[in-house]
Amino acid sequence: LLLKTISQQHDDAMRELKETHEKAKEAAVEELRESYKAAMSELREHAEKDKKAITAKLEEEQMVNMNKLKTQLGEEVALQRDEAKKKEQQFRAELAVRKAEVEAKTGKLDEMSKSLEEMRRSHEVLLQKAETAHADSMKDLEAQQSQLTEEVKAAKDEVMR
Repeated sequence: LLLKTISQQHDDAMRELKETHEKAKEAAVEELRESYKAAMSELREHAEKDKKAITAKLEEEQMVNMNKLKTQLGEEVALQRDEAKKKEQQFRAELAVRKAEVEAKTGKLDEMSKSLEEMRRSHEVLLQKAETAHADSMKDLEAQQSQLTEEVKAAKDEVMR
């Protein structure tokens, strides 16, 4: 009766240990997934906001600069043509610089996107490692259970003798 009680307690403890381990694994996997989703969402939001802000600012600056050029050209039509052309060229150069800045920021966004992709891959690797560790733990638990079962059986046999 004592051996049966011990065996039952052992089985209950092993079952409870397996359930606890499985729940912990599932919680960790879910937490990793939620973290990845939140990071991707936040990155997309920031990228979209930055892109819209830069585009609006460039359009506004372009309108302001074009209006300045038109006013100057209108007032100084004949006498200031050469000067207006120089200013237009300067404006185009500034616009090219700003365009290069936008392209550089777009490149940074691409880098951030690549970084997130690397994070996703890293999360997948960690998930795979967690699953492997879980499988290894389950094998260890089964081996321990088998050993304990054999020890209980040996003790039972010895008690019977």
